[in-house]
Amino acid sequence: MLIKQFFKNYVHRFIILNRVELLLILLIQGNQFSFQNQTILKHLLFNSLFRAIINLLIVSNAICLAASYNDLEWFFLAAFILEALLKMYAIGVKEYFHHRWNIFDFIIVFVSTSYSLLAAFVTNCRYKKNIKEFH
Repeated sequence: MLIKQFFKNYVHRFIILNRVELLLILLIQGNQFSFQNQTILKHLLFNSLFRAIINLLIVSNAICLAASYNDLEWFFLAAFILEALLKMYAIGVKEYFHHRWNIFDFIIVFVSTSYSLLAAFVTNCRYKKNIKEFH
């Protein structure tokens, strides 16, 4: 019955959405899978391999920033946002913000995302203005 309900609710979405989006839909919706998902996520998020991957992403991002290579900026932001959201879901938002490193990470990701969105908006406005002046 549970599997039948799962397929009825989510398989048609899988065709349209990619796997990450489907995972996020399953995690965010507070359904009967949530406790099991939280337990699995806690094991994943506090695994040394996962931490090593996140640390590798942090170092890679720093290298790209130092080299002024901005093509991967949105990839790194998406990865760090996903990490923060998964941690918030796994341990709870209140518990997430009780840890100083999580607050530090959240502030950095929030400021970086805000700056990147603002920069993209300004660049887009300049581009549209240049096109209007050209025509």
